[in-house]
Amino acid sequence: GRVLFLDKLRYSSHCFLDIRLLLHPVLPDGRLTKLRPQIQDTIDLLGFQFEVVDVQECEAELPDNGVLVNGLFLEGCRWSSKDKVLAESLSKILYSKLPILWLKPGRRDEFVAGSTYTCPVYKTSARRGTLSTTGHSTNYVMSVQLPIPETKPAIHWINRGVALLCQLDD
Repeated sequence: GRVLFLDKLRYSSHCFLDIRLLLHPVLPDGRLTKLRPQIQDTIDLLGFQFEVVDVQECEAELPDNGVLVNGLFLEGCRWSSKDKVLAESLSKILYSKLPILWLKPGRRDEFVAGSTYTCPVYKTSARRGTLSTTGHSTNYVMSVQLPIPETKPAIHWINRGVALLCQLDD
């Protein structure tokens, strides 16, 4: 099981990850380094574009490249599968599960621009940690761009304290 999974991670152009594997800060950059020859560009020009996909889409067909991440939770909002954007939380619901997040590698200057919110990803809901030698909090993982409705700008989601969490406190 574990050896086959690691083989798939090493030799395939895509893989399906549990979020716990994303907790190591080297993994996203490592995937970009591995995919660099396929894109044929310098690593400095590469980045990830993010897309939220439903489980049914992933079961039907795996993407050609990138990383599929499962197990993230939204705090301060929910995901609207119908509109494919962030939406207001339902009453008395603090956390909601984000469907699968697809990290698509590519050239940053070729990414499609749209209305997005730069959403921080934290290991826990504490949103604090000690500063590591890289200058980042030990609780911070990365930031992802999530689509938002045209009627609610990014500042709306900032004021709501929207974040993605890798694990819940309970």
